[in-house]
Amino acid sequence: MRKYPAIEFVAMHGRKLALVAGFLVGSIGIASGLMAGVITTIFYGLVAGLTTAMVLRVAVEVVEVVADTLLPR
Repeated sequence: MRKYPAIEFVAMHGRKLALVAGFLVGSIGIASGLMAGVITTIFYGLVAGLTTAMVLRVAVEVVEVVADTLLPR
């Protein structure tokens, strides 16, 4: 029987990783805006962080659905 370690890893840790990735993208955007002194860059950094977290969360949920329905236990 085949093992799928990447799918198991994403199913176990994916939600936390999505939040961390969104936080990192947002904090990089905020830091860039503070260093450049541009308010709109801070706003775009926050939007990019939230968007990253949401997109990755959807991808994790798709992997979880695939793991629950298609992979044998």
